[in-house]
Amino acid sequence: MPDHLQSFQLDFLTPDLFQKIVKKAVVQGTRIPAAHGNYINFHMGDMILVIRTAFDPEKGLDYITGFDSHAKGCCVWDCVIDAVEERADGDVTARTVRVERGGAVLPLPLINGDILPDWGKGTSFQAQVAAYPTEISFFEEEETARNEGGGDFRRIVAAGGGDVVIRGEAKGFRRGETSYMGGTLTRFLVALVATEAGDIELVFPDRLVTEGEEALLRPGVFLRAKGELAANPAILGREKGFPKEEEA
Repeated sequence: MPDHLQSFQLDFLTPDLFQKIVKKAVVQGTRIPAAHGNYINFHMGDMILVIRTAFDPEKGLDYITGFDSHAKGCCVWDCVIDAVEERADGDVTARTVRVERGGAVLPLPLINGDILPDWGKGTSFQAQVAAYPTEISFFEEEETARNEGGGDFRRIVAAGGGDVVIRGEAKGFRRGETSYMGGTLTRFLVALVATEAGDIELVFPDRLVTEGEEALLRPGVFLRAKGELAANPAILGREKGFPKEEEA
């Protein structure tokens, strides 16, 4: 599931420090009711740390099943479920669906995914989407991008192993930051990219940009990136989590 701390340049966190953050998140975070437990959303600047929990009926308590991290962003997609990927460990708090966007079927791991009441093929939902590249290249001209980047531009396609390849035109770049205890922990880069699947924000660390590419961090350049998508459906009318029986 989406643990993208490297994209936020938080991979320096020691187990002890991360545990301190988790403890504070449990106390101060926002609880979002899910079908099988609760999610705890802890806002850290431009990032949300999500603690996944499931309910143990024997003990009457929630237990932690894992952690996710996701960027706050502006790209909301209308999604329709094509299929649900079953996890070998059976963890229902960590779900990945496949959705069709821009003529391609894409893997879409969900943040707070267990709030959705229906998982049937054809089920629609809205989610705030971001991408987390592990590799990225920039091109000044579209022709060069097509020749060197390969494939059709302005498209997102599945690349196997849960990854996608994003090819598109940058609409802009900005700096995001993570914060904790009132101070800035890290800063990272966010690119807003236009594709046939819709606008998508790419979140990545500075180290993915070579010295010669720094001048290309501007609107109008073309890029090719490979990495994972992630989507948060706990937005708009679903911010309160799994619907109660009278709301379903």
